[in-house]
Amino acid sequence: MKSFRAFLRQLDTWVYRGEKALVGFCLSMMTILIFIDVMQRTFSRPVGKVAKFLLWLTSETAESETGQAIASTIGPALFWVGAWVFCIAAVQSARHMRAQRDAEKEASVSFGPSIVFGSIFWAAFFAFLKGLLWCFPSGVPGAQKFALGFMMWAGFLGATMATHTRKHIVVDAVKKKLDPLMSCIFSGLGGVVAAAFAGYFAFLGYLQWHEEYLDWATEEGVGVFEALPIPIWIVTLALPVTFGIIAVRFFVMGLADMWYGPPEQSTSDLLGMDDYDLPSADSEEPAS
Repeated sequence: MKSFRAFLRQLDTWVYRGEKALVGFCLSMMTILIFIDVMQRTFSRPVGKVAKFLLWLTSETAESETGQAIASTIGPALFWVGAWVFCIAAVQSARHMRAQRDAEKEASVSFGPSIVFGSIFWAAFFAFLKGLLWCFPSGVPGAQKFALGFMMWAGFLGATMATHTRKHIVVDAVKKKLDPLMSCIFSGLGGVVAAAFAGYFAFLGYLQWHEEYLDWATEEGVGVFEALPIPIWIVTLALPVTFGIIAVRFFVMGLADMWYGPPEQSTSDLLGMDDYDLPSADSEEPAS
């Protein structure tokens, strides 16, 4: 019995590590997609913000000869010169703060290296934007929908991670007024009931996923994103998987709480063993 509980704890730890890695991947991909999409939309405009400001300042229209020069040449040139100055100033400020931290007193740094490194950063940013606009001249296909899919996975995986660390919402006001025996029963039943609800949602998610999977598997070009032929059921799969994990964790924690008693504080242990003073033998008695 003791070795079986140890196996469950180890298995849940491995699942938790996989969840953390997958959440990190989803958040990274979501950030990259949104960043690239926003940059593409911003810098692919026919008339930039600086050019619009100059047109407003000079009371010119974009159709006039002067307005066309401002929109196509003067505005972009001023923007990139300003970006170059900003990069140099940012590098100089960073080097100055680092020198102050290392010396623990007022320190001065030369301006020459800041110009060099600032120019390198500026050139890298310029090359990145030009490459982005060359690869995606009319927008990043499906960036927002894919980012929403990654966000959905990250959000539901965060819920499963909360159950692992027992960070989910519990009714502490009621439990504090119960005696030890009733507290065990209350926590155990609460875990089992929560597992039942999570299992029901996992079942509904499975039905939705199964329907989308059949549409994708039986018909050509159905059940995929418009931008890329990626199946939509990959996103929907988050529902049965995460709710299924939540159901299993709640069920196991409910049984553990009913048998050993609920932990006094949050724990990173599936069975809450970190907060129990358990005997070493396998012949534990039920909480009474």
